[in-house]
Amino acid sequence: MKEFIVKAASNKHYSVWQEETEIGNLVCEKWFSFKAVMSIRNKGTFQVIPKGFWGSTIEVWKDDKLVLNFKMHWNGQIIIKTWFAGIEDAYIFKNKGIFKSGYILQNKEGKELLEITPDFSWKKLHCNYIIHTSGMPDNEFGDLLMITSVHCANYFMAMATTAVIV
Repeated sequence: MKEFIVKAASNKHYSVWQEETEIGNLVCEKWFSFKAVMSIRNKGTFQVIPKGFWGSTIEVWKDDKLVLNFKMHWNGQIIIKTWFAGIEDAYIFKNKGIFKSGYILQNKEGKELLEITPDFSWKKLHCNYIIHTSGMPDNEFGDLLMITSVHCANYFMAMATTAVIV
């Protein structure tokens, strides 16, 4: 099992680290915005663009190629569809449980690939995360799934903080 730390430089900029190595980062256009740019070590940048009338489907593009999208499902899970190396696959990102803090990413067979535990700072109004992985691809696709999972966790955190503030 590998451990990664997600450090929030602000409520719009997140960097993913494994020990002293930066894996990549997520830079959102605005606080809890869907529109963002992901950068992955030595793999370049990916554009994150909301689509649809309500922006309910989020697409991730590398140059002019769609590599993944994600969408909130009616049951509160986020369904991630990928087209890595021309092969279509699907993943589920969801809350760990009603009384448990954190989120998990599962493959379509239900195997847990990563767990994200948030550490929200009310004083700074941003969230750091700890990620534990097991069974994640050890390549650019695994890194992209991990950083996409940070984006999904931010989406859940945005919903939670909006509910508390309102």
